[in-house]
Amino acid sequence: MRRTIIIAAALLLAGCSGLKLAGPPRHPESGIIMLGGGPQRNNDLRDVPAPPLIPEWDEDISAGIGDGAPCLVDSLLIIGNLRGELYVVHAATGKRLGWVSLGGAIQGTPVVAGSTVIVPLAGGRESAVAYDLVDARIRWRFAGPDVLGSPLLLGASLYVGNVQGVMTCLALGTGEKIWSYALPANTSLKGIRSSPAGQDSAVVFGADDGYLYCCHARTGALRWRVAAGGPIQATPVIHHGTVFVGTLTGDLIAVDLTSGTLRWTAHPGASVYGAVVADSATVIVGTTGGHIMALDPATGVLHWDTDLRSPVDAGLLGAGDVVYAGTLKKDLLALTRSTGGIIWRTPTDGRIKTTPIGGLGRVFVAQDTRIIQSFRGPQ
Repeated sequence: MRRTIIIAAALLLAGCSGLKLAGPPRHPESGIIMLGGGPQRNNDLRDVPAPPLIPEWDEDISAGIGDGAPCLVDSLLIIGNLRGELYVVHAATGKRLGWVSLGGAIQGTPVVAGSTVIVPLAGGRESAVAYDLVDARIRWRFAGPDVLGSPLLLGASLYVGNVQGVMTCLALGTGEKIWSYALPANTSLKGIRSSPAGQDSAVVFGADDGYLYCCHARTGALRWRVAAGGPIQATPVIHHGTVFVGTLTGDLIAVDLTSGTLRWTAHPGASVYGAVVADSATVIVGTTGGHIMALDPATGVLHWDTDLRSPVDAGLLGAGDVVYAGTLKKDLLALTRSTGGIIWRTPTDGRIKTTPIGGLGRVFVAQDTRIIQSFRGPQ
């Protein structure tokens, strides 16, 4: 049996903020240290139970939750709220282990690197801060415009896009700026709200100007850009050399990562705010029109289309033969990956605007009622 890491986290003062761990968390292969589980952002995870699921616990983190999903490292759930507070919750019990206020609103998913959590911020003077969970202190701050997406960790570098349309590369250890890339002919209306994805030396992100961009990870030089047909706020997903991303005008595009060649465009028909889930057989996307669709990843041909009758505003969770989706009509659903049939549904207390995650035999869902809820498989 895998040893459960000893994590003794205690509040510095009863009733007051405090977040200090006795030792650094480990990073097992199933750990979710950033949005989507890894730099390619394909939220297709292991150790996720098949339905039916049983509600296990829920925890109130005291303020609204933005678009960012939790991280799951060892037995820790790590998530921020819109009041600028970073929380750590025990994943098996739901027990709150501590929290710390970091300033501006936390809209996106943090990045966990060793004992350090890098947190995106909006509404304050910083774009990001790095907080050490063991030393209980801020290691560095990076001042800049609001960041509404989730940072990307690729090697020893972090990548963050801001609302003024600038993608910035930072050194993981110090927060020092390595390079920045500003959108061409940019204005305040052309921000970057799409979280970057990465592979090897490529960093890919969408923008409000309707283009998908690829920059060189080490230099920031533009490799290519592709017109997507509408603003992009969804997170791109990289799978087998292809980038998949949806737009606010209801398109889904597939682009060759190396050359920037547009392989195909499909038309789901309603806005896409969340990331797809892709495998060798299908790329699956949810829309605000209430549909989840599966398309052929090579051609874009439609395989199936399921009407949930409820808007999908977040990314999907892949779990073997199952895909989980949360909706704005307060329910969590499971569909079969091959046919799109709905095989399980349960109500939730709040709307689901963040991507569900899974691990440790559980599915975790953050809701706009300040609640994180855990569901476990049948035992």
